[in-house]
Amino acid sequence: MLAVIFLDVSPTLAVGVGTAAGTAATTRLLSSSALFGTLLVGTASIDAVPAIVLATAAAWITAAALERRREVPPVVATAH
Repeated sequence: MLAVIFLDVSPTLAVGVGTAAGTAATTRLLSSSALFGTLLVGTASIDAVPAIVLATAAAWITAAALERRREVPPVVATAH
């Protein structure tokens, strides 16, 4: 609801983007997340689909980067 209040976007867009981004970050499935967000907003808000696709891709990239960063072994300092 903060996006609706502060950014003045439609509630349908906010729900579709949030759902698709959350699903993509959790499941790591791009196509199904974008499809789920698109089906959620329906045909009345077909203008929201590009934002849903961008949010899905951004969430997937962010989740992948954070996961990769977590897998890097810590640097062990050795005394000389």
